Amino acid sequence: MLGAFQTTRDIEGYFSMIPTVFVRDGIKVYISNGEKYIVEAFSKAVEDWNKAVLEFNYVKDLECSLRILIGCRSCLMEPRLPTINVVKNDEYNVIVEFRDSMPEENLIAYTEPYINGSLLARIVIWSKVPEHRAYQVSLHEISRLYGIDIPRVYRTLFGAVPAGSNTEELNPSIEQFMNGPPDPMKPTTLDLNIAYEGLRNLGKSRINLSGIVFRAYDEPDFTILAFTTSPILITLGIYILSRRDIKFSRRRFENVLENS
Repeated sequence: MLGAFQTTRDIEGYFSMIPTVFVRDGIKVYISNGEKYIVEAFSKAVEDWNKAVLEFNYVKDLECSLRILIGCRSCLMEPRLPTINVVKNDEYNVIVEFRDSMPEENLIAYTEPYINGSLLARIVIWSKVPEHRAYQVSLHEISRLYGIDIPRVYRTLFGAVPAGSNTEELNPSIEQFMNGPPDPMKPTTLDLNIAYEGLRNLGKSRINLSGIVFRAYDEPDFTILAFTTSPILITLGIYILSRRDIKFSRRRFENVLENS
């Protein structure tokens, strides 16, 4: 039952083949000069994305190990998502730039493929993004580096919104974006499964997410909790019942002795 609460139904996302999702040695981001709070928010967003990617890849490695035990080796050819880190040297393949004016009317930020030598993508952010929105904008633009697009807004059991969600649905007006509270946007299992399925099925842009466990990466996974605790609880229940039966049998035997 716990697992059923986290299982998605009739959810779709889209994958676009941006060059950064194919790099083997990781996405390396250089952040140009900007307001301290924006730079710090972007660095924190990169750190959170990298943790989510590492956890996702670990689970895929674990699944592959179990499949190998039953003789299936096709998983060895399956892709893994690139890690992402902030770098301060010249070995970057993504650059983040800040502009004093909006790139376009009501456009806060955008990500574009930018193949120029080793530079694979560029992220442009309006430098006047409010401080309480900086982290959210950063998370969203990083999702574009992984080719992720989720046209509708979904929420986890704890209220988190996938990083690749359509921000126009979250904030339909610039006034709401500037003055409203920050949205609880986080990397989720929906985001990374879109990137993974897109890499595994190149040429497929529409990804069906039905059956995916939907949670943010800093939220508990009730499915794992149910799988791990159920055998323990069942064993404990049997033990308690058996002990009660033993005590009842012993008491009945003592009564028989007394009566005799």
